[in-house]
Amino acid sequence: MTRAFRAPRTHGLPDRFGVSAQGTPADLASPTSTQRKHGKRKRNLMTETLVKSRLEKRFEKWDLDGNGVLERSDFEGEAGKIASAFGKSPNSPEAESLKNAFTGLYDYLAGQGQGSLTRQQFVDVSGQVLFQSGEATFNRVLGPVVRGIIGLCDESGDGRIDGKEFAAWMKGVGVGQAEAAEAFRKVDTDGDGTLTEEELLAAIREYHFGRLEVELLG
Repeated sequence: MTRAFRAPRTHGLPDRFGVSAQGTPADLASPTSTQRKHGKRKRNLMTETLVKSRLEKRFEKWDLDGNGVLERSDFEGEAGKIASAFGKSPNSPEAESLKNAFTGLYDYLAGQGQGSLTRQQFVDVSGQVLFQSGEATFNRVLGPVVRGIIGLCDESGDGRIDGKEFAAWMKGVGVGQAEAAEAFRKVDTDGDGTLTEEELLAAIREYHFGRLEVELLG
């Protein structure tokens, strides 16, 4: 049985809100302890609600046959859809690599959930694996999928994605050219004009936390 995940912790309130390093009110106008706790609970609830909403949206997208559970065939089908959108045949090396990445992701999630995944199991397991387990686990689980998609659109073969290649990625997952250009600027955090695997993984993570409105997985 999986445990329901918790939203990521928020940092403590900074001094500008009238709280000293020891938690002592800096002045009489500062928020009370009760007010601060209420505010933190409210922020955590909002984060948890958004994370759950985005994971449920992911479940609906990947449940290709609409039978209410995620199975290996759903993940194979999603990989095939993405490869086809890039004009790759199902038997191409790039399509095979992406399919292996998606089935590896399924095996990891289903193994944590002990079989095919219902909506709630997917939300709980994804919350634990992709968020609570930390960035290293997130990157290890999602890294092959990101590398698989990079392989579909990396024309230069340098393992990095430029603006043109990113536009092809976004087109492959149903995003228009204008939106793709804006998304590229947001994901290119170091401003060097190319996207690394690490930047793309960070963008996927930020999207599911509600801190970035760029949905790289479609």
